[in-house]
Amino acid sequence: MKICMIMLLFLINCCLLDTSASEIPWSIHELIKEGRIDAIAYLGKGVVVTGTRKPNPAYVYKSIDYGVTWKKITKIETTEERSGITCIESGGEGICYLINESSEFFKSTDYGDSWQKISKLSHGSNEMGAALSYGICVTKHGTILVSETNSSGAAIYRSTDKGLTFSKIGPISPKALYRFTLLSNSIIVNGWEGVVYISADDGFSWRKSDIFDRSPLYATEYLGAGEYIQASESGNIFSGNGYSNSSKFLGKPGGAADDFVYLGYGVIIYSTYTESKSIFISYDKGNHWIDDGVIPTTNNRDWLDHVIRIDMRDSVVVIGGTNKGFIVRACFSRDYLYNKTNENIKNSIEKDTLRSIESGLISQ
Repeated sequence: MKICMIMLLFLINCCLLDTSASEIPWSIHELIKEGRIDAIAYLGKGVVVTGTRKPNPAYVYKSIDYGVTWKKITKIETTEERSGITCIESGGEGICYLINESSEFFKSTDYGDSWQKISKLSHGSNEMGAALSYGICVTKHGTILVSETNSSGAAIYRSTDKGLTFSKIGPISPKALYRFTLLSNSIIVNGWEGVVYISADDGFSWRKSDIFDRSPLYATEYLGAGEYIQASESGNIFSGNGYSNSSKFLGKPGGAADDFVYLGYGVIIYSTYTESKSIFISYDKGNHWIDDGVIPTTNNRDWLDHVIRIDMRDSVVVIGGTNKGFIVRACFSRDYLYNKTNENIKNSIEKDTLRSIESGLISQ
């Protein structure tokens, strides 16, 4: 009886972190050798634009077929030493915005074919060792928000005239701010303080929402109905809620968090950049994770640095950039995602049944 109980407990624990064969059907394309790709945006009409950081910074590439093929467009001209592109964001109708590590703000009105510098947010020094600017957000009202960090702390710059002028809000954090996430009724921004800040007035004012960790927060993604998922440099994953400002610890499946992308149907892809540098996938909104292994590029030191999704009528396309200059792409049919989610629900019921059996055996 004791042997059966031990074996049953072992099977239940194994189910919490599956290590099955590859779940994600990646296709791989080397864009720029050793050039870190940390900025990607979908502009509509099949157009995807991406930018590079060191060691080959400031290059812009474009795809017009949903990330299948790519063409080098330009190198963003700057006199600044720090020229890496940290974020690109769509403004709709062919308009897109770009920020680099020196807080220079660029705009394109022709789906990324040409770029014009229209602002420099800060002229202060960055003694904190972080990228000066890292995130851009275009709100539901068309307001542009940019995160910015210098020696006095981290502030948010806000524009209501499509980037022509910006007003500074803050500093709101003593440490660097990272990326924005639009929720249904608010906006959040995470950062190196381990804190998420929230705004309910189109980015005009901000307050602390949740303290998640003592290490920097990186990966974040909206799941719908006010719910979002957040992970830290320590590799801890949490769920948060913009309505209730409540949080819940979900687990630590791997190394330091880099990015999330939500595919819908409860399915999340999660990338890490330390330890095994694994990519994980969850079919139940992050409660359980499958280790899908490293990103299958030709560089064994590579990892998935940033990833987005494109919603199609019958499928969801995932496009990511890696630390070593590769673009990766995967396509999931909606039927597949729906069926995998239902399969996961069925498996969860079976696991709960096993736990009930185990509990009964132990009580005996």
